[in-house]
Amino acid sequence: MKKSIYLLALCFLILNNLNAQSRFQLENGVQIYLSESGDKTELLELLNSDKKPIDDFRDQVYLLDSTVSARYDTLLMDVFPGTRRVFVRNEQGGELETTTWTYSITVSDWVPTTKINYTINPLDQSRINITSNWNSDNQSWEIASRSIIENDVNDTLSSRVTNQVWNSSTNDRNNYSKTTITVQSDVSTSTFEVWENQNWRFFNRRMTEFFPDEEYYKITFDTWQTGPQEWQTTQQTYLRYDNGKLVLQDIYSGFGLSDLKNSIKFEYFYNDENLQIESVRSNYSQADQIWLLHSRSLQEYENGLRTNVVNQNYILGSLQWVNNTRTTYTYYDFDLVNRTLSLYWNSGIQDYDLISFQDHYYGLFNTTSVFETELYNLTLYPNPVNQSLYVNAFSSEFAFKILDLSGRIVASGISGNSEIEVSELKAGLYFLTIESTDRKTIAKFIKQ
Repeated sequence: MKKSIYLLALCFLILNNLNAQSRFQLENGVQIYLSESGDKTELLELLNSDKKPIDDFRDQVYLLDSTVSARYDTLLMDVFPGTRRVFVRNEQGGELETTTWTYSITVSDWVPTTKINYTINPLDQSRINITSNWNSDNQSWEIASRSIIENDVNDTLSSRVTNQVWNSSTNDRNNYSKTTITVQSDVSTSTFEVWENQNWRFFNRRMTEFFPDEEYYKITFDTWQTGPQEWQTTQQTYLRYDNGKLVLQDIYSGFGLSDLKNSIKFEYFYNDENLQIESVRSNYSQADQIWLLHSRSLQEYENGLRTNVVNQNYILGSLQWVNNTRTTYTYYDFDLVNRTLSLYWNSGIQDYDLISFQDHYYGLFNTTSVFETELYNLTLYPNPVNQSLYVNAFSSEFAFKILDLSGRIVASGISGNSEIEVSELKAGLYFLTIESTDRKTIAKFIKQ
């Protein structure tokens, strides 16, 4: 009895300690982590405590894209950290490094798990991605695998990806798998091979054909048969469009072209006035030779941003739709932080319960400005903007670049009158980087 009481008390202390160190909140659009003592640690300090981006990417403008996930315990009514992932990209959108952490209850802190480093050849954009795993005993990174992405110099759409795993006993890399993408006219083929007995062996392939006159794609999935040494089709998917909008997705399954039968279909309905997209899934009953409703998803948008997704299942017995899951997307004052909440329908209380959430932080930083000098005050107006964007902090001529959320440069030029034309941009959130003779700074704006 005493032992049971002791174990219960120990569990209570552990949970209380975890609760105290796992709460998150947003302050001024920035992810804040509350420690046990209540001290606040800003996102950059939390995610990069060793200031690695400063050492590796000094004097560069880079995009920090981080994701913090957590789960919600309905019994304890508290949030517990799960994983954290950080992408560091350069000004052209090229990824430099990706690091993933998990939260450890044992040490009450984030522990690194994996890291991917990217080396990009600027001539043909070929790259090598090296994945390393964290060795907690040695407190160091150990190479686990690498991917080699080679682009066809004569055809930018064709490429080959070779995956290799690290053999610690021989300190060498062994081939593991290979994907080859070839594009000819309106046909794209992706072939997957595995390394077996010191040779490459076909495994499966996907062939995509585009028929522009009829506005549809046909995607064929084949599996390699080692006995007869031939490809066998196992699935075909037809994507049908109307004025550029996907309206129908038909999936046929079977073993061989002659055996393909109706399997699943998705129908898409658009409400442009209310900015809603509804997709309905039906399964084909071979026994009854009819389509049966299965599920549906309703997506809602606002200012070009997805805000809500509701998923429902169709109950054949009662012939009605029943709520299943819901995902909400929150954009704080159109800032660069958004929160994704995952919820499920609790039929007992007839309401949604929180499952987990993810906080996404996008930040475009000049390493020198952010950590060594004071940022210049920059005001953009009107914001949101339709046509012309005005900058009030520069009286002389300045060079500018406009980047989207992926870090891709979508516009650039030189302005001599504090006015930048943005009417050609699509609706969404953008970064504006400005550089003059004496300063360089960054701001963000919304294109309506």
